[in-house]
Amino acid sequence: GFVMQETLRMYPPVAVVPRRTVRETEIFGYRIPANTSIGISPLMTHYLEEWWSEPTRFDPMRFSPERAEHKKHFYQWLPFGGGSHKCIGLNFAEIQVKIVLFHLLKRYRIEAQPGYEMPYNPVPISFPTDGLPLRFIPLAE
Repeated sequence: GFVMQETLRMYPPVAVVPRRTVRETEIFGYRIPANTSIGISPLMTHYLEEWWSEPTRFDPMRFSPERAEHKKHFYQWLPFGGGSHKCIGLNFAEIQVKIVLFHLLKRYRIEAQPGYEMPYNPVPISFPTDGLPLRFIPLAE
């Protein structure tokens, strides 16, 4: 679970979630009228140093009960949106990934070239731009 959570923090499926204000509000001194189109950015929120220690480092243990960095603010970790409009497919997506990884990792060791850093495009959904060159090495049965 922690590895999947950290991967979703660093590479949220959707970089910006479109929303509309339900009433006038003020954020950082800016007045935003009711019924204004806005974008909530998990990609930005997931890298804020005020919420995450060393946010550019892959660190799955930040989600452990001992550290629980994702629980500092209710809307700090939102790869699937938040509140009453959170993605309805969240649980299905998590189960799907776990099933695929279970079957894949039971049969293969997956390797990237040493020092490989994945180039990716975060819009419209996150995807690697280089075809994700990995080696799948069959495990002995």
